[in-house]
Amino acid sequence: MRGLAWAVSIAVGFVAEAAQAEIVHHVNPAPGEPGHYDWRWPGYTSLPPSWLDITRSPAGQLDVQTGSSVAQHGGSPGHWFTFNETNGGAAVAVDHHPYYTGWFTRPQAPGEALDGLGYSASARHYYEGLEHIEDPPSLLPDGMRCYLGVRTDDGRFGWIEIERDGVRLRALSWAYETEPGLAIFAGQVPAPGAAMLVGAGVLRAASRRRRP
Repeated sequence: MRGLAWAVSIAVGFVAEAAQAEIVHHVNPAPGEPGHYDWRWPGYTSLPPSWLDITRSPAGQLDVQTGSSVAQHGGSPGHWFTFNETNGGAAVAVDHHPYYTGWFTRPQAPGEALDGLGYSASARHYYEGLEHIEDPPSLLPDGMRCYLGVRTDDGRFGWIEIERDGVRLRALSWAYETEPGLAIFAGQVPAPGAAMLVGAGVLRAASRRRRP
């Protein structure tokens, strides 16, 4: 009986740990469908940023700056960029552009680990300079789906599945790991029932040990 009680306590511990550390995943309905969140920046410099909070569902988006939100915004005419504003916002994975200075939003392939990348609270995803108009304006392929790595201000990692449409980004889905510092991979989604399966396996093992 003591062995069974021990197994139950271990199983409960696994379930509790899984409840504390898990991936939360949200899929954005298609444009025009109920609950769709249009993250695209309207494209006028006089308008405020468009915010996407990776910890909230599409229908629950507030379009405000939080410690887990990413913004699209524009600069001066002829210079367009998206950046994640400071003062409590999240950071995005970044890389260098072959032609321009400063950090640019870095595309992630499916399955790429997001905890070992460089992050910045201000990164361009599109830049059109009048003197370099023939150069590629972005590291994100136009019209191709890819992922943005996100790190919240409290150290949680997540991703946004996007498609670039000119100077704007469409958000298709997003996810985040609830435990700060725990790795997540681009495109990774929760495994349904994983915690309960672990617990059931422990109980079965304990039952086999108690048999004569």
